[in-house]
Amino acid sequence: MLTASVPESPFATMLGTNHTPSEDEIAAIKKYLVNPAAEAAALNKDIDEMQTTLKGLQEKRDALSHAIGLHEALISPLRRYPDILQEIFHHCLPAAHDATMKSSEAPLLLTHICRDWRHLALSTPSLWSSILIHQLKCLPQEGGFAEEVDPQLLRVQEQTCAAGVQEWLSRSGACPISISFLESALGSEEGPCQPFLNAIRPFALRWRRLVLRGRAKPDLDQFLSLLSTEVPILEELVVSFETPAPAMNSDSDDNRWSRCGIIRAPRLKRVVIANLNESIAVLQLHWSQMTHLSFEHNKAGRDMSLSANETIEILRQCPNLVSIQVEIGDIESPGVDMDQIAPAPVHSREVVVMHHLLHLTIHTALDLSEFFPVIQTPVLREFSFFGIPLPALGIPSVISFLSWVPTLKRLSIDPRCFTLEQLSQCLASCPMITSLRFCTGFVKDGWYRTSFSRGGSAKCDATTIASITPSSEDADRDEYLCRYLREFYATRAHFTADSVYNFITARQRRAQNGYPKLEAVSVQFSNYQNWDLLDTLRDVDGFKLTANKPAPSPTEEEPVVRALASIEKYPRNAITAEPGAFDQRDIKMFSVPIY
Repeated sequence: MLTASVPESPFATMLGTNHTPSEDEIAAIKKYLVNPAAEAAALNKDIDEMQTTLKGLQEKRDALSHAIGLHEALISPLRRYPDILQEIFHHCLPAAHDATMKSSEAPLLLTHICRDWRHLALSTPSLWSSILIHQLKCLPQEGGFAEEVDPQLLRVQEQTCAAGVQEWLSRSGACPISISFLESALGSEEGPCQPFLNAIRPFALRWRRLVLRGRAKPDLDQFLSLLSTEVPILEELVVSFETPAPAMNSDSDDNRWSRCGIIRAPRLKRVVIANLNESIAVLQLHWSQMTHLSFEHNKAGRDMSLSANETIEILRQCPNLVSIQVEIGDIESPGVDMDQIAPAPVHSREVVVMHHLLHLTIHTALDLSEFFPVIQTPVLREFSFFGIPLPALGIPSVISFLSWVPTLKRLSIDPRCFTLEQLSQCLASCPMITSLRFCTGFVKDGWYRTSFSRGGSAKCDATTIASITPSSEDADRDEYLCRYLREFYATRAHFTADSVYNFITARQRRAQNGYPKLEAVSVQFSNYQNWDLLDTLRDVDGFKLTANKPAPSPTEEEPVVRALASIEKYPRNAITAEPGAFDQRDIKMFSVPIY
């Protein structure tokens, strides 16, 4: 390494001082600087030459590196072992849902990189073994608003997209397939989802998972007429439409759903059905192999709802259940004086032990005082309970049931189902919970209003959250509710910002002796709050706060705000798409030949 050495200057004593040189000294200094200046000029020349040489060397190195990279890519294991690249492709697929029909997402995106990737992606059946068919995003006619959709154009788009669905699934080879259909309000006169149902029907032998969700009531004739032998590997079935599922032709005495082959598929073990027009209890499911059951909000009436006794019998027939959501009694319109109702009868007092049940959700309009003592759930981890009237009947049996579930970690309830004292007892009976949700389930606002005449119902307000806020009196004790709480969620809450702030800060201060701190709080407020106070908690390390503001009322909005909201609600160029939606620009991406 070269070191710089400069001869000692004869003017060293003057350097760095305020000395003013004389004329003779100035002449002497100039004479002294002649040789150093010449030497510096020579060094600058050498440096320029070296930099030119270095630049040439760098350019040569870069060219060699580029050539080396091209040759190394040629001998990359990915070229010799396509299964490695295929595995990478699989990791590009969405993990939370089936693959969407968007050209900007895998697997379609993988066909737009290069010829080799396109060929490999299209020749890998497993990439095309799942599909999420979302609402059709239609572009309106020139100058029209989003709602003004030409029905004929919509019908052509549906048919084109359905053909794309069929081609997509044809690429899946012999793989079991998962299909999710989420239907929107848009649809042609033929029926909003009929073209898509026709497209997936030929692949029934390979259905492993089938999800049909939407608003309008579709014609499910071709599905309900399937034999169990035509869906030999179906494991999961979800049929959920906002209007009741169609029943059998009026001139037939057969029970359509109870006798159809699709629910008797030999491997079926996960079932979600909503708004059934027939009694759930008579479904000819293979009950003993069911692991997940969900009978969602029933608008069909009291005759179709489950009784407490029928629910017990279903549990008795399903020893392998892991998760169940059930409605007991007609929560839509009970039609009787609920204050006078007697406990729902259970014919058999033999205890049903659910050894594998982890998740239990109950919506009820009945007094289940005789129901809960008959079931045991030794490994239950999540429990949700919503009942009417408000406060609900038979709450002591719910509290007693929870006291025998030491494994419970997640609790979801409507506080209005309890009196304030019962709510405290309920939370005290499950001290190990780490997640608490206050929500409304399927309970109507009407039931909340009528509860005022009955009195005593707890509310999702400051008093309720105060009941789970450690007080200063607990400073040296561990006797506050839900000591292990990590997550708290509340919807349609009438909390004050101060009560939420006190709840969070008091729990963070009391996190000691092995008890955890809060990690997440999410509150959907029903009124305006002191947001600045809550904002001070958003940046705390290891803690996430979500506080949703209520929608502004018309009297509180400025005119320009209302105008902007109107523009956002009714865009002139396109209908706003939900995640996974596709539009006309994606249709051409469905037919991708191999070449």
